[in-house]
Amino acid sequence: MSEFSESYHLIGRSEQEGIDLLKRAGQGGLVFPAANDWVTMLPDHPIYTPNADLIRHNAGVLLHYVFAEDHGWSFALYERDTLVSSYECDWNEEDIVNRDGETNLPALLEVLNRKLEREQAIKEAEIARLLAPADFEEVSELEPAYSFAELLGLSNYAWLSFHYAERDYADQADYIAGSGVIKVD
Repeated sequence: MSEFSESYHLIGRSEQEGIDLLKRAGQGGLVFPAANDWVTMLPDHPIYTPNADLIRHNAGVLLHYVFAEDHGWSFALYERDTLVSSYECDWNEEDIVNRDGETNLPALLEVLNRKLEREQAIKEAEIARLLAPADFEEVSELEPAYSFAELLGLSNYAWLSFHYAERDYADQADYIAGSGVIKVD
């Protein structure tokens, strides 16, 4: 079974910030407790479609993270409702397509390093190497989507999407039960 993940991450110190954003956007969803300066949100929204309402009502820094294991990955970083930087990479065993037309590494790093509380700033070379895999072997070796998430300090990103997590929330799955995940209606 292949992984299909999609999540939104708000730079914040409290899950209440994620709850407030979902409510301003008029959406339900799931909100994970803040960790490493990030609040993970899974809005009730069609998968792999940018959530225009969430972006429009964003008052902070919001990251949209997508990973489809057999197909590729992408991110888009917004400050308020303005796109700061985005990237998309599609792959198969024979071809890698990097769509980096709206990737602005200096702007991405400026926002992340200004907003995230870290002992050391994220360096351009650390991200740049993840955004230029030459072939499928390098994708397999680098695991760029996971490496990017870990570099930014995301805690909740793997095997995660609203539709899967909503079912798991109802079933009280181990990773949700007692974890502080809040359902917003």
